[in-house]
Amino acid sequence: MDSTDFQLEFYYIAIKELLKVENIKTYYYDLYNLTLIEESMLNEKIEILAKKLNDLNTQKVNFDKCDNISTCQYCPYKTICNR
Repeated sequence: MDSTDFQLEFYYIAIKELLKVENIKTYYYDLYNLTLIEESMLNEKIEILAKKLNDLNTQKVNFDKCDNISTCQYCPYKTICNR
């Protein structure tokens, strides 16, 4: 499973931490059927989220300029490297 939508999981973690509650059920609203559907993959998605956040946690960042200048057109840091 390679999930990219973690909004419900962020809410779950926030409520769990703020209220110190363990057994929280999570639902999302199905706009087509107008019903609440329980998130069945919550624990798996939290594990994926933890791995993704761990991958972002680094002490080393590469600030080398890229070879292809055309990619700089959309780079928010192009003013820093004078491109």
